[in-house]
Amino acid sequence: MKLNRRLAALAAATGLVLGAAFVSNASTSSADTQAFSATFDNAGDFAAQFDYGYSGISALSYADGLASFHGDHDTSSTSMTMCGAPTTDRTVSLTGTGTNTNFSQLFWWCAPSGAGSGHLMTGLDTKGYNTAWFSPKQTFTGTTKVCWDINETEGSRRMWYQVVFVSPADAARYPSGTPTVSGGVPSVARGTGGYDLGYTNPNFRQTNPNNGIFPQGGTLAGFVDVDSSSSWWQNQDTFTTYIEKWPPTPLAGSDKATRYKHCLEQTAPGTITETFDVPPNVYVPDGHAVRTLTGTIPTGPVRVVFEHDEYDPAKDDRYSSTVLTWHWDNIQVFTAAAPPPTTSTTVVPTTTIATTTTVAPTTTAATTTAPSTTVASTTTTAATTTTAATTTTLPPTTTTTTVLACPSTFNAEELAWCQKVNARLHALDGG
Repeated sequence: MKLNRRLAALAAATGLVLGAAFVSNASTSSADTQAFSATFDNAGDFAAQFDYGYSGISALSYADGLASFHGDHDTSSTSMTMCGAPTTDRTVSLTGTGTNTNFSQLFWWCAPSGAGSGHLMTGLDTKGYNTAWFSPKQTFTGTTKVCWDINETEGSRRMWYQVVFVSPADAARYPSGTPTVSGGVPSVARGTGGYDLGYTNPNFRQTNPNNGIFPQGGTLAGFVDVDSSSSWWQNQDTFTTYIEKWPPTPLAGSDKATRYKHCLEQTAPGTITETFDVPPNVYVPDGHAVRTLTGTIPTGPVRVVFEHDEYDPAKDDRYSSTVLTWHWDNIQVFTAAAPPPTTSTTVVPTTTIATTTTVAPTTTAATTTAPSTTVASTTTTAATTTTAATTTTLPPTTTTTTVLACPSTFNAEELAWCQKVNARLHALDGG
């Protein structure tokens, strides 16, 4: 059964948010920190920045498996390109079985027009359910926005991609080589970082076609794009949004070269804004669209995983052996800025008020009460009453008294912020 039909049926049964939550010519912005960026300018960038793997059966160990298939960009090369145009093709092969399956050819780099055109390809053609996935090596906390560029030449409704947020517990649940079962067929976990991160969405678990990699931590969340329809699920098993292909933007046809920017951003509690570019058309004249998804990007530590998923694509009437490649570029992850320390804003006003209210009333009373008799006192008081001088130097004095040691409980980002503020306060005090 096609994934979008299954989601539509699920929506009807559960009251899932559906429909045309769509706006054209809108935009969102993020003031948060860019924690990760990959532009694939060089051939070595992928392996240096990402873990990657292949979840599901090994083609050569399954009777109906596919050992080789078509992939975009041939292997011709010059000193600059290392591949041909996207209209050319190469043979992508899986070799080996089980633990020894060589899945490296499922990921390849190409710069078809020289410097600046470098990007990553993923390719699959399967019998059964399989996933080619890749993930930045680092763990992110407080993720607020994720962006990627990708082509719009989808070849089948049984071929889709996902962006999945995996907790540390699930990220270490399937060590590479661990026996698994994919669709009832024995398999193993596979990943270059030592673990398999190719997690399924709720539609593909133990009782349905699957790749054998199932979450158990309870926090798994993710985004699914299938045939230009969008879905979001969270808390491991719960779809919260399914938006049917709207606007009915045409796919890019045979244009495999153009990659379109997509972003998911937490723009309000419980609201994720999906922004994406498409080929300009009558529904989206400017080529920029926005959808609103009900959901929450996990704020705890996560691995961000990009997936190329397939389930028997040849069974779809739109299947084409020439359109089996996703072209990826400009992967970005943003996280929330660290909250400022609260100690300085509490202490500074307290010190200022104490100094001002004590000195000013006492000086005024002494000056008013003793017109001539207390000349000496007045003189003494005047000498003591360097109130103006004290007042003049009050800001730096107050600032100096509030430059506190940064708490040892701060993390690295908070500590750096605290030290920067203290240095600024010290500079205002005259060094």
